[in-house]
Amino acid sequence: ISEAHIVSYLRCPDVQIVAAADLVPGKAEALFEKLGVTGVRFYPNHKAMLEAEKLDVVSVCTYNRAHAECTIDALNAGIHVLVEKPMSVTLDEAVGLAVSALDSGRLMTVVTPNPVISIRCLCDARLMHAVRSASLSLADGHGVTAAAKRRGVFLPERVAGIDFGHSLLCRAAERGDRVFLLGGKPGSAEKAAKELAPAIPGLNVCGTCDGYDGMSGNACAERAIAEARPGIVFVCLGSPRQELWIYEHRDFLEQCGVRVAAALGGSIDVWSGDVRRAPQIFIRLHLEWLWRCVREPRRLAVIPTLVRYRMLTRKRRQTAKQSGTE
Repeated sequence: ISEAHIVSYLRCPDVQIVAAADLVPGKAEALFEKLGVTGVRFYPNHKAMLEAEKLDVVSVCTYNRAHAECTIDALNAGIHVLVEKPMSVTLDEAVGLAVSALDSGRLMTVVTPNPVISIRCLCDARLMHAVRSASLSLADGHGVTAAAKRRGVFLPERVAGIDFGHSLLCRAAERGDRVFLLGGKPGSAEKAAKELAPAIPGLNVCGTCDGYDGMSGNACAERAIAEARPGIVFVCLGSPRQELWIYEHRDFLEQCGVRVAAALGGSIDVWSGDVRRAPQIFIRLHLEWLWRCVREPRRLAVIPTLVRYRMLTRKRRQTAKQSGTE
């Protein structure tokens, strides 16, 4: 946990920090004392904390892979989870977390920040809050995993939103979970459902709604979801609309019985066949962004953003002083 994490919560008048777990003994106490936070109870691990405390929210503030277990334990206990950073999980582990959430009593929200979304968060406080309020944050893009490596943080692999979505659809088909597709141009979501059906036997897409006419006043989307009662909702409205929509409709989604709501960008367009995904050779060489720019020249406008992200995530210089030098 960092000083910035604590300060961000201290700025919220309705939030009280009551307990902390899995922190470095001594160092954590000193950090809270420095910031004037008193009365915090410290526990050696999250299981002990969850058993002893009655909590409304658990904030996961590290990349540690062990915190995936904390996320599921908290959801199963009916506690809302906030994940501050991309979680250090593989694709299979991420899907496993989502499947566990389907059996829990609380909503899991999933975001897939890439370099462009990360830079947008710096100048859009609402988007930053929505992304940081997600239950599961996945590193979508080689740029994110490369940046983590430069900063000395281990992320096992890139977890693309579309791959996460497809794998979760396969598990949903096996389990009989109901899925709702929200987003794309008029007709795209319905087309995606038809294309996915033969590819994933048993898939139950119980409803669809486009991201244009269907979002007029949000009434159509909300009514369709309320009637369909899905367990999974994929929101493909593009960033920042999708992250903000999920954040603003968390209570509504939970009341409708939704257990996983994931922001998946242009996945519906790919599943419908309206947009072709980059060939595997581009994906393996981490050049999927180049393929998109060639196919859609308007995407060239993001190159300055990618350069800025690369500069902001450059490797930290070691400035340790040696005897006799400055």
